[in-house]
Amino acid sequence: MNALSTPGGFVFVTRGLLSRLKTEDELACVLAHEVAHVAARHAVDAIRKNRRMKGALEIASTTSATFGSDPAAVRRLDALRGNTKAVMDVLLVTGYGHDKEFEADEKGVQVAARAGYDALALRAALERIESTGAPKGGLFKTHPALRERLEHLDQVDVDSTPAN
Repeated sequence: MNALSTPGGFVFVTRGLLSRLKTEDELACVLAHEVAHVAARHAVDAIRKNRRMKGALEIASTTSATFGSDPAAVRRLDALRGNTKAVMDVLLVTGYGHDKEFEADEKGVQVAARAGYDALALRAALERIESTGAPKGGLFKTHPALRERLEHLDQVDVDSTPAN
């Protein structure tokens, strides 16, 4: 069960998630959450970070090949390569980051409300996903805990002014 968005505005919702959403309002909130990621350029930022890390790895690799005959330099460059790879792996495993998920929740419910949907439907959808025993690993380990997301949503000021 998941939804994801890509640069350019493509939004995907898995069949598993679709089968668990009960109302149009819930679907609208999920889609608005993903559109918020697109509008905030979260994927673009993640791709840029990934490319910087890959660039740093390439520099370390090239430098290692160039100075490969000096044992001390090899040890330092191996450490640099390992550290750079570790940082890149963390970025890939943690997704956009919890702050970006909170931001997408907040903006998503605001957009959904302005479009005339029930902003509380995101809460219902998240609670249902949690109650179905959604796995905590895989894609879900990149998101904040449900309790944290619900607490954050409680603080969101939802303006129901119709969207332009």
